[in-house]
Amino acid sequence: MATSSLPPEKKRRLLQRVSSVETDPGDAWVAAHAPAGIRTVQDLHQWPLDVMESLTRPERDEEIELRLHSHLLQGVSLYTDYSGLDCPREALEMGFHALQLLKGYETEAAASPVWVGRTCDKGNLQKRLQVALSSSFEAGQRCHFDDILHRLPFEGRQWLAAASPQKHASKSERLEAYKCIADWVMANRNMLFSVTAESQCMVHHRRLEETFGDTAVVLAWEDGPEWHGWPHRRRRILSLAVNRSTAEWFGPATSMEARADYSNRFYRQMVSTGEILMQADQEERVQDMVALARARKNNADYTAVETLFVEQDYERLAQLVLPPGGILRLKEWQELHKMKMAEAQATQAPMRAFLCDVDHTVKGKGPVGGELWPTQLTHGSVFALKSREGESVGWKMATSKEHMTALGWRAHGPSEVFPVSKMLSVMSDLNLTPNQIKTLAGNSMHLRTQMAFMFYALGHIMLKSENPHALQRATTWQWEADQMADDFESELDLMPKDEDGDADDGSSRVQSQRSRGRGRGRQGSATAKAKSKADKLCFIPGCESKCKPHSKHCHDHHKDAEAVRYQAKQQGDEEIKKTVEEALADPYKCKLVLEDFARNNPAGRFRKKLIDWSAFQRSYGRRAEVRNRENEEEMDVTDYISYMRSKGKSVEEAMEKWKDLLADPNIERSGEGQVIKVWVPKNRTRMRDTVHYKDCAFIEGSKAAKDMKEADRQDLLDHVQRQEYSVADAWLREGVGNFELQLQGGSRKALQDVKQEPGSNKGPEIALVRPKAVEKYDKVIVACRKMTETAKKAVTEALQLAEENKEDDKLQTAYEVNCVTRLYMLEVCEASSIADVPGLRAPPSSPDSGVKELTALASSSSKSATSAPADMMNQGQQANSQQPSAAPPTDAAKDGDQAAQPAAATAAMKASPRKSEDAQSASGDSAALSQAAKVTRFLKKALQMAGTAGQHVNDLDKIMGLSQMIDTCQSLMDCSTIEELNKVTESLKAAAAGVKELKDGACKAASSLKSHVQARQRAGQKKRQADIKLQEQSEVQEKRKQAKLAAEQIKQQETVLPPILNLDWKAIADGVDDRCVRVQLMNGPAKKSIKTLDTPVCIANFTPINDFLKNPKVQLLLGGFGGTYKKQLKQVPKVQDLVSKNHGLEEVDKLWSSIVELFEPNFTSPNDQMENYLQKIIHASWMVGFDTAAHYFGFLPNGLASMRLLCSGEMLWLLFDMRQLSAAMKVILEKDDHGGIEGVTEFVKNLDEKGIAILAKQGCTVHMIQQVPGQVLFIPIGWFAVERCVKGLLVYGVRKTFIYPSQTAFSNYEILQGVHVESKKPVDKMKATAAFIVPLRRPELNRVERSVSLEANWRKQPSEHGKWDYKYGGRQNGLDSTAKALARQGLRHVSTTQKVAEFVYQHLPQGMDRPDDKNLKWFIQNYRQRTERRSRAPLPVGDV
Repeated sequence: MATSSLPPEKKRRLLQRVSSVETDPGDAWVAAHAPAGIRTVQDLHQWPLDVMESLTRPERDEEIELRLHSHLLQGVSLYTDYSGLDCPREALEMGFHALQLLKGYETEAAASPVWVGRTCDKGNLQKRLQVALSSSFEAGQRCHFDDILHRLPFEGRQWLAAASPQKHASKSERLEAYKCIADWVMANRNMLFSVTAESQCMVHHRRLEETFGDTAVVLAWEDGPEWHGWPHRRRRILSLAVNRSTAEWFGPATSMEARADYSNRFYRQMVSTGEILMQADQEERVQDMVALARARKNNADYTAVETLFVEQDYERLAQLVLPPGGILRLKEWQELHKMKMAEAQATQAPMRAFLCDVDHTVKGKGPVGGELWPTQLTHGSVFALKSREGESVGWKMATSKEHMTALGWRAHGPSEVFPVSKMLSVMSDLNLTPNQIKTLAGNSMHLRTQMAFMFYALGHIMLKSENPHALQRATTWQWEADQMADDFESELDLMPKDEDGDADDGSSRVQSQRSRGRGRGRQGSATAKAKSKADKLCFIPGCESKCKPHSKHCHDHHKDAEAVRYQAKQQGDEEIKKTVEEALADPYKCKLVLEDFARNNPAGRFRKKLIDWSAFQRSYGRRAEVRNRENEEEMDVTDYISYMRSKGKSVEEAMEKWKDLLADPNIERSGEGQVIKVWVPKNRTRMRDTVHYKDCAFIEGSKAAKDMKEADRQDLLDHVQRQEYSVADAWLREGVGNFELQLQGGSRKALQDVKQEPGSNKGPEIALVRPKAVEKYDKVIVACRKMTETAKKAVTEALQLAEENKEDDKLQTAYEVNCVTRLYMLEVCEASSIADVPGLRAPPSSPDSGVKELTALASSSSKSATSAPADMMNQGQQANSQQPSAAPPTDAAKDGDQAAQPAAATAAMKASPRKSEDAQSASGDSAALSQAAKVTRFLKKALQMAGTAGQHVNDLDKIMGLSQMIDTCQSLMDCSTIEELNKVTESLKAAAAGVKELKDGACKAASSLKSHVQARQRAGQKKRQADIKLQEQSEVQEKRKQAKLAAEQIKQQETVLPPILNLDWKAIADGVDDRCVRVQLMNGPAKKSIKTLDTPVCIANFTPINDFLKNPKVQLLLGGFGGTYKKQLKQVPKVQDLVSKNHGLEEVDKLWSSIVELFEPNFTSPNDQMENYLQKIIHASWMVGFDTAAHYFGFLPNGLASMRLLCSGEMLWLLFDMRQLSAAMKVILEKDDHGGIEGVTEFVKNLDEKGIAILAKQGCTVHMIQQVPGQVLFIPIGWFAVERCVKGLLVYGVRKTFIYPSQTAFSNYEILQGVHVESKKPVDKMKATAAFIVPLRRPELNRVERSVSLEANWRKQPSEHGKWDYKYGGRQNGLDSTAKALARQGLRHVSTTQKVAEFVYQHLPQGMDRPDDKNLKWFIQNYRQRTERRSRAPLPVGDV
């Protein structure tokens, strides 16, 4: 939708966003009396002087000046993260240079007071730039690390990834997430930032140790270049941390005071507009636009773009440099510019400039337009719009270097004070595109704000010097560098050395370490000498490595040179030694010698080769060969009959021959049925060659290679591959010359003395190469034809789409002209003759448009094509008439035989019909070649006349039509030398590259046309939809409100919590009634201070818990689980992971032991009387993770007691005693059963405030607590729990299950068994577990209750109970009924009942299978007497 068609309110808001140089409300820090900012180009080039003048004012800032001078003399060590363009280094270097100029300090041109020890950035582009900068200007002294997170342990990275907010998170959620991350990092800093942490260096390719400080003075405030009088918006928050242990801060104590002082010094009034930052000349601007146009596959050379730029043809320029969407956005910005200018004229406040970023929409949330340079992002096309006469708006596009200038970099204009930054030369060496430079600028910082902030900090910092031997990063980095070099050199002496006596590349690293010096102070002279030596490059041209000490070569070339000298010395010939030394003295000859040596002698670590070279064979020889070749042509039956009739055969004979061909299995064919084709041999040629050959091979089957290592085998294969495939070898050249003399066995000297004929240098190697070359380039031509067909298809589809969506639009017409022009180029390229070239297609939307010169050329070619046959006939007749007569043969006939000559000639022609056919075909080939050349010339001329509408071809002179490429490929068979063959192949390669460029340009033009038409369709559809919305807005407003209200209700229903969780439990717990009580919170409890196990309790501020959370091993455990558990929440609502041995289990068990000592009652430890599953349950500790948006209802694991340590997040707990809850449910629901686990859960979920009151009346009290990290919550056996995550991105902790004997716990557990039975869940394990929960009062009861039941004993050890098996085998029902009967008599516990039942069955009379109820009292009394005799104490019958 166009900007002019916006509603008035939106248009007003849009115009208000346009910025100006006037101070806005956010610029309150800029005082009205502040000096003016950037006014002239000189101010732009020398702005660092203004910064340093503001910081070192005479008679006011003497101390700051002294501190800065001290830093200048001693040097500054710099380490940066998120380095990008390395702005801190550039700001420091420019600032110190400005300080030297202002105060007249002595300067040293070769030294810099800033030493960069480390940079860090994970972007691929940033890594390339930083590594190149370190290698080129700093001799590889500093390191560059990849991702800053790589310094953290793996568990820490996982935790941070899991805790990071999602993309769709709101601002408040992001703030909360980053606050949690900051708290976690602070709490786990010992684990995360270990002293032994390492990072991979991208320069030296090794890992280096890092150290981090702890305490610091921290100041921070917001800053931006617009407050410094710089016409550019780029606000950043800058922070400062001063290590108290090594430095002293003499500046303001608070951030507010520091910013006030900072603003008084550096802030300026805005005077200039953003156009002052556009300092590029016309050549640079045109080059940038040419690069952008060629990146878009447009035929734009420098001259054409410059002409458009000078003529101010902005529409055609926009079509070249911008995509279709960019052109539409540019039009929207131009409309906004007109509206703003009209508003400015009405308000008598005209705008002096208008800058905008065309990569962003007018109505979007991106950078705004106005008088200031818009905020730079990682991509952008900054345009300066200007009004012109009429309605069009002109523009000027900012170059990539101007994007750097906008950030304060020195990129333009001569200046003796501040030269152009060396960063630009590094970018030039890396061949960075304009878009890549803009990406770097978008990630960078503003140099003026960076310099002002850094030097403000340095001017108020003084290093402590209490211990002169302590390492102080900012003052003694020179001492550190020399110390590191000495240590490294001492380590180097201990390293194993090679045959040459040098450690592996150690010297270059020592030189690199020592070259850090600045040439000042105690170490200055030594380091300066080391630096001058380290700057010496290798003697070999093109080698950028440093020289080895006492050698003119680098380390690798030195070894090869010494090996060559050694081999020459071993020959024992002084002439050879002299020749070798002369070759090694010349740099270029030396390079050839060493390359040849390295090619034939692969590098090894030791003189004793690991490779058995007997597996490598090189053989020389001569071979006489006779080769028969047949020229074949693919024919169908019609072609074959025509071919045979031309040879004088009849149709019947030709058909018989055709059938014979089809019956021959050796004839190659294609197709089936009527369309079958066969390859018919036509001509046979015979070649007799004498071949000199040189073979290099790896004989893998040899005995020597039988037990070869895989690495050695690969080295041999690589060596064979590296052997030079060239016919320039001396041995092979011996095969070129007089072959007859060679066959006769002539000597080498005789062969050298023979004068070769002009055409006799056809070596046998050319005969081997030509067929392969033809085969290879036949495939290339086929690929080229496929490319042209693909491009034609894409352009045709785009033009068809444009035909269906015609529009009187200049932009669409321009895209259509591009498409028809490039389609015409493809058709010309595919044509075999000028007559086959179709006419130039008219653009669908505007048939009269197009390139006039190309249209004229196309029409002239079609006219000339019609007259071409007649012209060719006339030319052929003239050629025949002008052709001279052939010279008579040496044995010419006499006068008497002249009459017989015609007859003899006719007979000769009949005798050799093949020769006449060959002659005719040769003449036809020459005519076809002429036509192909004409097509190529026409193609070149068409490309030249197409202008910017055509595809740019880098080398227009070498492009060919496909027909000429075919002829050129066939001409490879006529090449007589390798040099001639190489020339032809190079021309074919260049032609294929040209065809690919034609294809790329056509596809790009088709894509642009499609994108424009589709964008116009979408825009039209949006406009129609907008119109409909505007018309119906008044009618549907009420309906929208209703729909919105309904949607909110639905959304509220979807996200509504159960009624019990919607209550304000804090208020309920603080009330006067007893509906809810808070769980007892024990702060710093002592041992045995917790008296009961039957009520929940929360433990906080306990020293073992704090020590546990600070343990690095525990932090790794918690961080690893916290970073991974969220991935599993998609399948389950709650995640738990077993804590394993050697991964934190020892520390967790130690924590539980400390907490158990706080309880006076004892917990039951695992013992052999327990089942294996129960022992594992009590032994295990678990990591538990929760979904932050979930809530949980149910019993604790296995219904037993549990301790929960919360490590992250906050949890709301609502706990219910099952005795109270069960009794209350039966009264409230008026039924005896609970409805199973589901019934209890549903009942608790639906409790509202009224239900809680009713529950309290029935004696059930809710226990509530909101657990925070670092607290341990104990929950007794059999309690029902409600859990809800109330805070935190990651909510997780540690839990453990406990068991203990208690009457209350046993009652709860029995009720829990009944609930499980109602849910039809197995309770066998629960029954076995209940035996360890029942309270014990007597030793005999202890023995009876803790023994294993009869049924379990019988199952485990059947051999000991043979009698029992006979007595009640298969009578489980009788045993159960007996147990129930005994329970009715007073023994209600399961284990006791089974024990009595065992006694009953032992004393059954003969013949009785099951006791009846009448005899049960006797059995019980007998059992009581027997038990009392053993324990000598009465045993009550009804005891449980």
